[in-house]
Amino acid sequence: MTSQTFTAEGTVDVGLRIITFNGLRINLASGLVQGGGAAVLELLRIASTTGEVETADDADLTAAWERSAVAITLALGEHSATVFGPNHPGSFRDDSAPYLWLHGSSSAVIALVIAAGAGTHTFTITLDDGVTGTTVTANAGADKSVASGGTVRLDGSATVQNAEGATTYAWRRVSGSGGSLDDATAQRPTFTAPALARGAADRPIVFELVATNNDVSSAGDQVTITVTAPALAAPVLSGTSGDASARLTWTAVTGATGYQRRHKRTSSSSWGSWASAGSNRVQTYGSLVNGVSYDFQVRATSAAQQGPPSNTLTLTPEEAVPDTPAAPDVDVVYDDVTVSWTEVARDSGGYDIQRRTGASGAWATIASDVDGSSYVDRNRPPGTYYYRIRAGNGGGNSGYSVASDAAVATAPPPTTVVADAGSDKTVASGGTVRLDGSATVANGEGATTYAWRRVSGSGGVLNETDPQRPTYHAPTLQPGSDDLTIVYELKATNNGVTSAGDRVTITVTAPPPPTTVVADAGADKTVGSRGTVRLDGSATVQNAQGATTWAWRRVSGSGGSLDDSTAQRPTFTAPALEAGGANRAIVFELVATNNGVSSAGDRVTVTVQAPRSLASAADAGAIVDLFKVTLEDGSVEQYTTGPVDGGSVRYGGQTYAPLPITLDGARFVSTGAAGRPTLRVSNLGTATEPRDWHGATIERTRTLARYLDGAAEADSDRHFAVESWVVDRLASQRRDEVVWQLSSPLDVEIAMIPGRQVLRDVCGWAYRRRVGGQWVNPPAETGCPYRGTRPDGGPFWDAEDESTNDPAKDKCSLRLSGCQLRFGENGELPFGGFAGVARYRR
Repeated sequence: MTSQTFTAEGTVDVGLRIITFNGLRINLASGLVQGGGAAVLELLRIASTTGEVETADDADLTAAWERSAVAITLALGEHSATVFGPNHPGSFRDDSAPYLWLHGSSSAVIALVIAAGAGTHTFTITLDDGVTGTTVTANAGADKSVASGGTVRLDGSATVQNAEGATTYAWRRVSGSGGSLDDATAQRPTFTAPALARGAADRPIVFELVATNNDVSSAGDQVTITVTAPALAAPVLSGTSGDASARLTWTAVTGATGYQRRHKRTSSSSWGSWASAGSNRVQTYGSLVNGVSYDFQVRATSAAQQGPPSNTLTLTPEEAVPDTPAAPDVDVVYDDVTVSWTEVARDSGGYDIQRRTGASGAWATIASDVDGSSYVDRNRPPGTYYYRIRAGNGGGNSGYSVASDAAVATAPPPTTVVADAGSDKTVASGGTVRLDGSATVANGEGATTYAWRRVSGSGGVLNETDPQRPTYHAPTLQPGSDDLTIVYELKATNNGVTSAGDRVTITVTAPPPPTTVVADAGADKTVGSRGTVRLDGSATVQNAQGATTWAWRRVSGSGGSLDDSTAQRPTFTAPALEAGGANRAIVFELVATNNGVSSAGDRVTVTVQAPRSLASAADAGAIVDLFKVTLEDGSVEQYTTGPVDGGSVRYGGQTYAPLPITLDGARFVSTGAAGRPTLRVSNLGTATEPRDWHGATIERTRTLARYLDGAAEADSDRHFAVESWVVDRLASQRRDEVVWQLSSPLDVEIAMIPGRQVLRDVCGWAYRRRVGGQWVNPPAETGCPYRGTRPDGGPFWDAEDESTNDPAKDKCSLRLSGCQLRFGENGELPFGGFAGVARYRR
């Protein structure tokens, strides 16, 4: 018994909210609340001024009871009460309706509202636990198994209920057909199973039990009854054996839809797998081994069952007597006769061999049950012998063959043995090598023995597990030490005769010494402005085998370019320096790598000499005219007016012979007719007929004598623009001079220019790209040759000619400026476009 008191001041409404299950009634006159099932009570305070609903301050006013009747006494005093509920939403304040019933399986909520006037008011709620509510839990018992047509008792005696009075039982079939229950209302009814066919599948039947007490029913509980079908019977097996075969038959089995069979050798403890057998109850086995006993079994099958095995039947196939072999062949080596024959078909047994001496001697058996197709009859005294054979097996023996040809045995020669220790060997330090005495020659009978001995050298071990071809285990030598020489001698013995010794030499090679590499970048170099010079790393020293790789890098100084930073002897093209300016020192470093070992860097200084300044135009020196004449037959002649001494000159690696030759009237205009110069050539010292230069192409290159090959400032790139003319006609001829009329190649060929679209400062070459962290270079004939000067392919510039350290951003701007960044402002530029564009009219 629990009482809770609630005190309220002022004008308030007090509510009692009840949540309940399975029925509730309220006596409005006395305030008694009764009901069953679970209930949750909550006391509320309702402020009359705001209408807000508040829970009581005392949390203990909320309580719950499960499976209990609850009696609640509410002391109302003189206050009025109104009940609101889902069934009766109106007011209950008269004695004609003293109770409010809430009934059902769902929860319901009602509110009991007490209107109180002004002042202090006390309300008391008393809770009284009643009798525990009824609960029932059905138990249909354990699952059952019953034979076809049999009976089994179901058992609900384990059902649990906590109320007084009788409990009723209700059984019902949930699944499965056949059979019957004697009393569906009994606590322990009897089930009679249906009759199933032999070989049929077992049948599960499910029943459910619901128990009821004091009007309370349990949830259903199920039990499964498995009705087992009669099993298939075992057939009776019989059969007969034949030649490498067996034939089985067996009795029919009721309910069988098929049969299976298996077999094994009687000597084996393991059966083979079950396999489908003949539906006519006959099974033939072939490919059995004659003379071997086999065990056989069969069993009946249906869609649902596999019957037990039949009796075990043991059969032994019978082998047929083999055919008579053909006459054997004989092969005689001195006193040994080898008898060979063609085998006949059989599964077991062997061959009997007989021999007779002379054409009329008696036959005598010399070997029985020989397996194979040959036999050696050894140590025959000199004489003539004949042989015959027969085949046998479990079925018996064949007849003897026809006699062989005569075999004439003679006395063997004396035994000779010649040892051969094999060719000399080479083995690495710590390795193994096999010596080989298999070429030893012995003409005696019986086994040949081999004896190896060390003659010279130490270290290592000879393993003679195979005495004919023993294995030598070499010692471990220090790197860089001398090779080791070991000599072994072989003697062979056969039939008591020992050979002379034969020797073999084993060379054990020491590991190479550790790799050392010393780079040598060569002597310092001096080169003129825009000239070329070859760096030389050929004096680099390394003591290992294999290729040496080279890596040149610029340490200091700018300008110019190196054609291949990975070459042993790359070519450096010097930058162009201002005349009269300072010389420029450019330092390169070489690192050489061999066998994974890299050298320290060695440096070489290239001094680029600036051209000397000229005080006046006269200081430039003499101008030299160089003429290249390309005749119509393709032959080329080269001449020069020459310096003062009139000798031959060389320029750009080409030789120009001295010849009085002058070009007059050469002029270039943008409007009007083009100039038509003349070429005067001396005819002295030539044949009566002048040179036939008609149609030849004349190219004139004008340079300063100071830039000719061999001069201090030799530079094949320093010259005026090359002029090109075509010999149009013979203008005049004298005994000492020939004058040719020249014209522009455009006048002769009527060419139209340009022959392609011309875009200023746009390179058309393909540029390398980065794929998967690797460089992919374009074809050499259509691509830019830039590969960088560092091992990583750098330095790099992006498409806006901005410097970057990210190889992925390396992209050429396709402008002349991008070419100058990569190959030097004054370097040789492989620019694939036009640096400038102008229009010429004629």
